[in-house]
Amino acid sequence: MKRFDFFKRIAFILPALICALFLIFFIYMYHNETLSVYRSEPIFGYSVFSDMNMELSDDSSAPAGVRKIYRGILPTDLSQEDYLCFNIAHHNIEIYFNDELVYSLSGAETNVIAKNVGSNWCIVHMGQNHAGKEVTVVLTPLFEAAISKTPEFLLGSPYTVAIEVITGELPLLIISSLCVLLGIFFVSVFLYFRFILKTDNNETIYLGLFAISIGLWKLTDLRCMSLLMPERALGLGYISIGALFLTGICLLPYFSTLFVNGKNSALPLLSLVGSLVCLTVLAMQLFGVTEIRQNLIYSHILLIISILSVPVTLLINRIVYKNWELKKSWKLLLLLGIGIAVDLIFYYRNNKNGLLSFSIMGLIIYTLIIFLKSVQDTTRKAYTDSGTGLVNRARWIELMNKDISASKPCAVLMIDMNGLKQVNDTLGHDAGDKMIFNLSDILRKTLPRTSVICRWGGDEFTVLLTDVNRERLDLEIRNIFAESEKYNAENPDLPIHFAIGAALSSEHPDCSRMKLFHLADQEMYRNKKEWYSLQQPQE
Repeated sequence: MKRFDFFKRIAFILPALICALFLIFFIYMYHNETLSVYRSEPIFGYSVFSDMNMELSDDSSAPAGVRKIYRGILPTDLSQEDYLCFNIAHHNIEIYFNDELVYSLSGAETNVIAKNVGSNWCIVHMGQNHAGKEVTVVLTPLFEAAISKTPEFLLGSPYTVAIEVITGELPLLIISSLCVLLGIFFVSVFLYFRFILKTDNNETIYLGLFAISIGLWKLTDLRCMSLLMPERALGLGYISIGALFLTGICLLPYFSTLFVNGKNSALPLLSLVGSLVCLTVLAMQLFGVTEIRQNLIYSHILLIISILSVPVTLLINRIVYKNWELKKSWKLLLLLGIGIAVDLIFYYRNNKNGLLSFSIMGLIIYTLIIFLKSVQDTTRKAYTDSGTGLVNRARWIELMNKDISASKPCAVLMIDMNGLKQVNDTLGHDAGDKMIFNLSDILRKTLPRTSVICRWGGDEFTVLLTDVNRERLDLEIRNIFAESEKYNAENPDLPIHFAIGAALSSEHPDCSRMKLFHLADQEMYRNKKEWYSLQQPQE
């Protein structure tokens, strides 16, 4: 039997290990193994058009007070499939061929809220008829921070450009999408626990919202998204900035659920302040006071405050309340915080977002581990009696409805305390509760770890023993009575008495677990009557 269980365990673990090995194999093959390809004539491609000279022109009518004008001469060997391509964010765009306007991009006049244009790919067909012409690109920055942004001009096939951009950002596209899906899954689990199991799991909802926010932030900020959905580039830009604000205010309420017994009143206060900041930024956008993009610094401040809130609160709790305890591993929180901090440093040092892979990978690792622990804790809470810490009635019913394994016979015990009503009437319910808790401790101490002990009702307990025969069942019952007698000798003022009924599956081969439970209950009541018949009337 033990050898069979060992092989079952190996059969369960081995596929997971093989999946991990294949994942490493996939990553290696994707990044390290390539093809050697030779073509006598190149297919559609592109080249960097570096012959563009830029001049900065002051213009008081421009939003940022300047316009950037790029001029160059197009090659004379253009083919019919050639395009001018470049990506730029937060700029109005005008393109001229020999002073003839051939392309322009700006916010629509019908826009009520938006003053920005987001990040856009400009793709203009040239062809042989424009060979040798002067090309002029006028870029009008919409914010001062956008003045330093410089586009890279490309000549060639837009399809090749698109393939290279999408391929380069594909890993981040996948993991950003995974963040959003994880967040949606977390929120769904929260709703399931809240409305189906009637159990609070508030930390899961904010962890899910944080995952959605950080995933949307990066997903909509990728250059390939505006390439795939050029008509929605404006909306994608606002979603990206808005999601960045939400990451901070979702972290703070999540962190406020992590502390055990210590004071964390500053965290809800910070969460409230952060929410008011985000609401103010949104109102300023809606009423045309300032663009949300111009308030980006506040989203970064919220993230920094969120990262620092846990160690600062821990330090305060240690100094004032002598408490270091967290519900979650501080190492995992440190991993997440370092990821976000590195990305913020990269942004300000390089004046662009970069890959942001640190925060996203840190989030995925953190959320997966914490979520699994959270679900485990919430499930345990849903199936645990709050008073004794034993399995509760709901979990017991699930166990009773499971099929009996023929290879592992089981036994069901029903235990009901005797004389508890008299104790409650004479000594009070506190004394009665103490007796209930002491009996649960006796059962926990006496019965094997493989057994399932349940608090069925107020003073009723049930036990499920597996892989047991009559000899072992009788031994377990004798051990329970022996331990209770030892307890009564040490606590003569509040002795514990109870009746036990038992039913063994090997003696009732046609009975389900639920039927065994009813048989044990009937035997317990027979023993209970017999015990009372030997006592003086107590009720």
